[in-house]
Amino acid sequence: MGNSRLSDASFWEAELQGASFVFAQLPGAALAMAQLQGANLFGAYLQGANLSNAKLQGANLHAAELQGADFSVARLQGADLSEAHLQGADLCVAQLQGANLSKAQLQGAKLPGVGLWGANLDKAELQGANLEHRKLDASLLTGVFVWRTKGANCADAVTTNPQYDAIIETRYASRPGHADEPISATPEAVERFIERAVTDLRGSEKTTSERACAPV
Repeated sequence: MGNSRLSDASFWEAELQGASFVFAQLPGAALAMAQLQGANLFGAYLQGANLSNAKLQGANLHAAELQGADFSVARLQGADLSEAHLQGADLCVAQLQGANLSKAQLQGAKLPGVGLWGANLDKAELQGANLEHRKLDASLLTGVFVWRTKGANCADAVTTNPQYDAIIETRYASRPGHADEPISATPEAVERFIERAVTDLRGSEKTTSERACAPV
């Protein structure tokens, strides 16, 4: 199903272990309680999708577009979420033990009660995220961005060079030898960031509305 266009598709409780959804367009899809262990969702578009209580152990979600998605109580142990776009996503009580979240964009994400034991959050962007009631036991936090992050308890984490400066996001160099570009959280930069982060989500909502109003 790679490169498929399946906006608002329903895979409720579907058995999709090891399935390939590489670059699939699944905004607003219903994947609650789906069995997605080992699935390949590399670069998939899942903005606003419902993956609550889904089983995603060992799944590949590298660079996936997951803005506003619902991962509450999802099982993501050992999953690859590196460079994933998770702005505003709901990860309450999700299980992310041993997951790779390096360079994941988690600005404004909901993370209360999330399980992060042994997770890799190298250079993860947690600006404005909510980590209340959560200890980051044995997590790897190297260069993580924590401006306005709420409630994180890093006492038992391996923390190196945390970034407390008012940075809204980082534009990572695409070529060797080029420097990363941190974007200061000026009012203008924050406004542009929010607008860009929700553009795809608005697009998926528009698609849903257009289909609902389409003649039969």
